[in-house]
Amino acid sequence: MNNIINPKWTTLYKKIQIFSEEYTIIVPNISQLLIQDIRMIHSLLIDLHKVLSIVAKLNEKAIFDSLLEHPCNTIILDRYINNNSFDKELLTDPKNIQNETARHFQRVVES
Repeated sequence: MNNIINPKWTTLYKKIQIFSEEYTIIVPNISQLLIQDIRMIHSLLIDLHKVLSIVAKLNEKAIFDSLLEHPCNTIILDRYINNNSFDKELLTDPKNIQNETARHFQRVVES
């Protein structure tokens, strides 16, 4: 059996080690790999892929905003005029403001 390790595998392995250290996944040393080690690494890589996929999905908006250099704009509503009430009351309770704002945008989307 040939004990020479393909240079592409070595490069890939180094990248895998960086990710595995960041997510505390132990990957065995490539100089003494056996078939059971390769199977274990395969399983660990699947787990690592799942973790990275979840992290990427969670940070997808932040990644795109960063790449497109979008500023972070936030609007804080501390008052809301309820146009549905007869006297057009002014809402100041955060929970009521949140509910009425959500209802407003749901109606906008429906129409």
